[in-house]
Amino acid sequence: MKKILALALALSITCSMTVMAFANTNEPGTGTIEFEDGDTPIIIDPDPEYPWDVALDRDLDFGLQTISGDNQTYSSYEDSRTPEGRLAGVKIENGSVQTDWVLQVEIGHFMIEDGEGGLVETMHGFELELVEHSAFTSRPLDPQVVSDVTLEAEEAPQTIMTITPVSIIAANWEGFLDVLGGTVLHTGEAQAEMTWSIVIPV
Repeated sequence: MKKILALALALSITCSMTVMAFANTNEPGTGTIEFEDGDTPIIIDPDPEYPWDVALDRDLDFGLQTISGDNQTYSSYEDSRTPEGRLAGVKIENGSVQTDWVLQVEIGHFMIEDGEGGLVETMHGFELELVEHSAFTSRPLDPQVVSDVTLEAEEAPQTIMTITPVSIIAANWEGFLDVLGGTVLHTGEAQAEMTWSIVIPV
């Protein structure tokens, strides 16, 4: 039996660090990170000095899909219902001279409204691969690492970018959603939440 499902990934931004300042956003698609102590990395908006083409909206959309018994792969770039949902991007300024920081990302389950005001898991067989689409840096001669990662629900965060001291780095990723056939339990508008975190490597 085929099931039609609209697949989207919603945004959640958090930050964690040892001398902790914590902030998050409740509004999907936008956000800033603020720190109470120290000159640490922040997510920034585009500016004339570095006019890079960065997708600051980190929501990804995989369109309205018919999930069958076969394994399928969807591209956020090819299948998105809106131009804003094609790429996940971020631009980070690191004013610190102390150490490298890293950007990590993780994903939760795809959830759907249950009709009673709650949410229920709707798809238990998927992987999300984030593949670098473009990258930019203010220090091209220094090692700047932008990675591809494969995410599964509720697994450990994956490091997707290294942020070297006194630099600005930005990147865009295309999402590839691999869905196992026959794993959709409910139909409708399903969303999974990605969490992006800036942390000091231990």
